[in-house]
Amino acid sequence: MAVLEEASGALSLRTWMERHRAEILRHRDGRRIDWVALCRWFSDVGLVNARGLAPTVRCAKMTWYRVGKWMEARKERASIRAEEKARDAIRKEAELQALREKMAEAAEDVAERQLEARRARAASVLFPDDPLPSQPAPPGTSGVVSPPETPVNQDLAPQSRLGQVKPAVTMLRQAPRYGKDKEIPLPPPYVGPRPPGMPDNLPLEALMPLDASGLLPNGGFDLEQLPGLPRRSFFETKEAWYRSVYPMLDAIPRQNRSVPEKLLYTVCASVGRRAQ
Repeated sequence: MAVLEEASGALSLRTWMERHRAEILRHRDGRRIDWVALCRWFSDVGLVNARGLAPTVRCAKMTWYRVGKWMEARKERASIRAEEKARDAIRKEAELQALREKMAEAAEDVAERQLEARRARAASVLFPDDPLPSQPAPPGTSGVVSPPETPVNQDLAPQSRLGQVKPAVTMLRQAPRYGKDKEIPLPPPYVGPRPPGMPDNLPLEALMPLDASGLLPNGGFDLEQLPGLPRRSFFETKEAWYRSVYPMLDAIPRQNRSVPEKLLYTVCASVGRRAQ
């Protein structure tokens, strides 16, 4: 870079115009340049053209014109490079976002397989995190001796289900729809396991899909259509709706409830407790 600067010459007219063109244009503000006066000053300070001679008016004008064209081309090239850099950044961000989505899908797939594995090992499908009760080893069985177990309160111990018949449950149905409500399409089906606390007689079709917005057109909370909870339009009365919603909200730890879930829990708590 130093060699190139020295080759152009500190006293080169072209180099001087490249460095001071913007300043001269700003100073003149659209007025014509007095080239006669400038050429006289060029000679006084020792600025020379490419041949090493004092520039004439015609030479100074031609140099000024060529410098302008060169700087415009340089600005255009810089703009093109900036646009290409911006496009590359957008493309890389899109590729990174696609990678994030693939990783999220893989994580969801792994979580689903882990959940299915826990369900297969668990005593209850609804509560896959509850471990299976340990079975006592038959007498005389060889193997590693387990440590003595802590005495268990017989009132709290799980009771045997042998010989017990599961009571028949009549599932609720969609409430009749009249007038304008009949023309409103039903929401997409709920996809997922039965949530904890969901009444046995409530079908999955009564639940709102997990990707529902839960918002009204004005941005407020739509408590009657919250994601994963029973929708109000499935029930004939609000009391029946409250009785189904309350145990599902009650099964959610208080610290994990969202703001709309807390509001709905407060509204239906008294009715839900009476139902229990």
